[in-house]
Amino acid sequence: MATRTINSVRKARLHATNAHNTAMGNWGLIRHTSDSNPYTSLAPFSSEALQSHTYTYDDNHGQGEDVDIIFITSGMIYTGNTEYNNSDGSSRIVQYQWNTLSNLPTMPVSVNGIFARVNSYGGIDNTILITCGAPHGLSVGDTVTLSGIETAPFSIGSDDYIKAGAPDINGTHTVATLGNFASQNPTIQFRVNYTFPDTATPSTVGGVTHGSDITYYSISLPFPTPPTLAGSSVGVTFSTTIDYSTSASRSEHSELVVKCACANDYGAASKANIYIIPRSQVPNSTSYWVLPKLFHQQKTNNRPTLVINSFGDNETFDDLKYIDFRGNRYRTLNGGRSLGSATAGGENSSYETGFHNHNQYRHYRAADTALINEMTAAGVHHVVSAGNAKHKLDVSGGVDYNNAILRVDDNKPSSSFYNRATYDTNHSITVGNLNSWFNDGNSTIADIGDFKEVCPYQGEFTVPTTNRGPRVDCYVAGTNLATLVPSDVAGAHATTDGKVQSGTSYSAPTLGGFAALVLSKYPTTTPAQLRKYFRDIAVSSVTLSDKVVQPDNSKGDYGDRDYMHHNTSQNSNLKITYVNPALNYDTSQISDTTITYSTETYVTPSSSSSSSGADSSSSSSSSTSNNATTMPTRTYGNLFKTASALIGTGGELDVSEQDQLSHLINRSSNRRLTKVQYGPGILFPQKEDTYLLL
Repeated sequence: MATRTINSVRKARLHATNAHNTAMGNWGLIRHTSDSNPYTSLAPFSSEALQSHTYTYDDNHGQGEDVDIIFITSGMIYTGNTEYNNSDGSSRIVQYQWNTLSNLPTMPVSVNGIFARVNSYGGIDNTILITCGAPHGLSVGDTVTLSGIETAPFSIGSDDYIKAGAPDINGTHTVATLGNFASQNPTIQFRVNYTFPDTATPSTVGGVTHGSDITYYSISLPFPTPPTLAGSSVGVTFSTTIDYSTSASRSEHSELVVKCACANDYGAASKANIYIIPRSQVPNSTSYWVLPKLFHQQKTNNRPTLVINSFGDNETFDDLKYIDFRGNRYRTLNGGRSLGSATAGGENSSYETGFHNHNQYRHYRAADTALINEMTAAGVHHVVSAGNAKHKLDVSGGVDYNNAILRVDDNKPSSSFYNRATYDTNHSITVGNLNSWFNDGNSTIADIGDFKEVCPYQGEFTVPTTNRGPRVDCYVAGTNLATLVPSDVAGAHATTDGKVQSGTSYSAPTLGGFAALVLSKYPTTTPAQLRKYFRDIAVSSVTLSDKVVQPDNSKGDYGDRDYMHHNTSQNSNLKITYVNPALNYDTSQISDTTITYSTETYVTPSSSSSSSGADSSSSSSSSTSNNATTMPTRTYGNLFKTASALIGTGGELDVSEQDQLSHLINRSSNRRLTKVQYGPGILFPQKEDTYLLL
C-alpha cells in the first residue's frame, strides 16, 4: 500500500475571485475516497489557505496502471505537458493515428432537408433536392437509396411542409446533378429527377403562396429519427491524420478535462495511457464511437479501454410552437402567456418555467446512442458528463421521458425530446456535479474578518446547474476547481493560465479516473458491471440532501415548477460516489447488473386544481415520493421591494450589489446577508436561522 496527500479546500457559493489558490489539488480525490465528508469547514471568503488530506491506496493498481483512456475532447491538448510524464521522463500521451486502424468507418450520411416540387420554379421541373448532414461523396449517375422519409401531411398554420397527397419518395434514385438549384454546395447537396403528380393545389410556405409551384416537401425534417441516404458510393471513409504538434489548435476546456482524470498531481489515474480524439479535427460524431470500438478490438493487448467525453448536443428553448408535457400539449405558459412566434423573433424569453429551467436542453441523438451501445457491447467502457442545463434526464417509462417541444426557426420546424440524455445508452456512466458548498455548521457572520457564508441547506447537495434525474448515475466533485492549465493562445502553449472552473465536464473525468483504478485491478469487468458498481455499490453512506418533490400534473400551462426547480432531486439517484482506495471490491464478480429506477406517482390534485391551457388532458405515469421538508416563509414588504429593484431582471448580483443588499438587510433585521440569488429567487436570513426562498 502507498499514501497520497492532496492539499485542497471546498469553497462556498460566494467567494472572492482572487481568493483561489491554483496550487490546490482536486478536492474530489479526497471526498470520493472517503465514506463521509472529510472537510470539516468551508474555506473562508478571501483565504487561499489549503487543507491537507491523505489517503492510502493499492500501489499496484491505484493509479490506473495498464488502462487505455480515450478522451473525446473539443480540441487537442498540449502534448509537451510534463504533468503526464512517467518517472523516466516519457509521456503517457500516445500520439496515435486512428486512420491506421483496419475497417475504418464510412461516414453515414443523414438527410437534413428535402425540397421536392412540381411545375416551374427557377426553370427547374420535377426534382428532389437533398441536403445531407455530411459530405455525400457522390458523383452524377450514382445510385442512392432514400429511406425513413415520412409522407403524412405536416403543416403549421397556413404553411405546408409536407403537402397532403405527397407521394412516397423513399426508394432508389439516380443522382442527376450535384449542388442545389443554383449549383451551390455540391459536397452536401444533390438533386435527383422525380415525376410528381401534377394534381395538388399551390403551396404556401413561409407565408408565400407559390402560384405555379406545388411544393410537396419543403422542410428541415422534424422527425425523431432523421431519414438516411445509402449506396455503394455514399459517404467518405475516415482518413484524418491527427495533428499532435505543440502548435495544434487546442482548448483549455480539453486540458482541464484530461487533467481531472490523469494529471500526476491532480487526477486519480496518474499512470493510465492517454489517447485523444479531438473533435476540432474529427468533426463527424460517428467516428467518436466507432474508432474506440475498432481500437479495442484490434489492439494486441488485454488492457481495458475507457472512453471519457464531456459534451452533449445542446439545443435552445426558443421559437416554440408547442410543448408536450406529461401527456398534454400546451401552446401557452404561465396562465396564457405566448410561447413565441414561429420566427427567430419569438416572445419566449423566460426560460425558468414549470416545464424547463434553462435556455438549453440536452438533445437526444438516436444514431449516436445506437453506436455507443455497439461500442460498449464490444467491451469499451464509457463515462459521460450529464450537462449543465438544470434539466431532468429521465429514463424510459418515467413521467417526463416523452416530454417534447416543437421549434420553428425561420419557418423550419424541428422536434425534440427535452428530458432525455443526449446519449440514452445501456451501459454508459452519466455523471452529475456535486457542489463544493456544504453545511459546515457555521451559523453566524462576523462583520469583520473573512466572510464565511452560512449554508441554509443540510449536508451535501448538487450544484443547481447540473442536469439530474434517474439517468444520472452518480454525482462527483466538479465545482470550484482551481488549477493551472496550459494556455490555448497560439505560441504560448508552454505557459499556464490560472483557471477556476465548474461543471459536469470536470465531474465526469474525475469519476473516469476512479474508473481506471478499478479497471486496472479488475480488467475483466464489463461495462454493465462498472456502471452497476458506480451507481449502486461505490457509494457513500451519506446521501444528498436535495429536496424530494412528487410530480404534479394538475397545474395546466404552469407546468410543475415545484418539481422542476433546480434544487429538487427530480427522482435522482441521491448517492455520492465513494471508492475505497484499497480497491477491495471485485467488480468482475458482480452477477446482477440490473439498474432499478424509483417509480413516481403524481400528487393527488385538490378539487380546485385544473389543467387549463392544455390541448388534451390525457396523462399517465408512475412514480414514488419521499417526504420533503418545506421552507418556512416570511413577508418583508418594502425590504423585498427594494431588494427586487436592486436585482432587477438580470438574476445575478455582482460583489458591490451584494454588499449594498447586505447592508440594507443588516440595518433592517440585524443580520448579514448570507445568500443572494440562488436559482430563481433570493434567500433572506430570518432571526430563527431559517430562510425565505422568493
